[in-house]
Amino acid sequence: MIDFALDPQSEKLFAKIHVFRAHITIRHETAGFLVKTAENPMELIDVLRLRHQVFLKEWQGKEQVHGLDIEDYDFRSDHLMIIDKNKGQVVGTYRLMASVFTNQFYSQSEFDLTEFLRWPIKVLEMGRACTHADYRTGQTFDLLWRGLAQYIKASQAQCLFGCSSVKTSNPAVVASLIHHLQQSGQYSDAYNIRPLESFRHPEFSLDQVCELSREELKQILPSLLRSYLQAGAKVYGEPAFDKEFACFDLLTILDMKNITKRHYQRYFELSH
Repeated sequence: MIDFALDPQSEKLFAKIHVFRAHITIRHETAGFLVKTAENPMELIDVLRLRHQVFLKEWQGKEQVHGLDIEDYDFRSDHLMIIDKNKGQVVGTYRLMASVFTNQFYSQSEFDLTEFLRWPIKVLEMGRACTHADYRTGQTFDLLWRGLAQYIKASQAQCLFGCSSVKTSNPAVVASLIHHLQQSGQYSDAYNIRPLESFRHPEFSLDQVCELSREELKQILPSLLRSYLQAGAKVYGEPAFDKEFACFDLLTILDMKNITKRHYQRYFELSH
């Protein structure tokens, strides 16, 4: 698959690509798009190539010689992919880790989830979501949720969770966002979720907020997090600071018992 030398760690990861297979397969098709789980090595490579374009080149201005955003978590996960059928191009992806096939989740690398994961139910972690710059529209979010609804049913997930990234390194801005979520009933401190020591921001405090206008709050709230909140999710505990991406991650949880009627009717009653 590659014709250049790799460092030992990358070599181990690339060896795993050759044997990649999906744990759970789903498929949803429209006139112009196909939403499915990556089922083979070449489909996984297409997903990792899109992530490289968005997370490394676009967000960080970096580039790997192999052109992939790849880590060990990718091989204990499923990968939802949105394909533009006219171009044959992957334009959106979502990494999914279900407790029916793993008990190790990415969020544990940033947060202490001990109390949350003691909950004796089936959970699904959603993460590493990204879309091609030309496809960041409501239609793409709609497609992601339609594929996700099928996957939730197939994995029998009773609770969804994951990190929602806020693109700022200003702790007061994030504290202000959380204060806004508290006022709107979309925040909880259940499960005592706290960032691990290496992900703590030394200046973060929930008490140190700044004045943000409604428009500023709208701009700082990520579209994906907004869609989770609209579905009935809440942000939990204190945020983690990701130095690599210079952003704050908010642990977001959606108990499927609390999903809004509108969201359930739109995506789950019609999914098949």
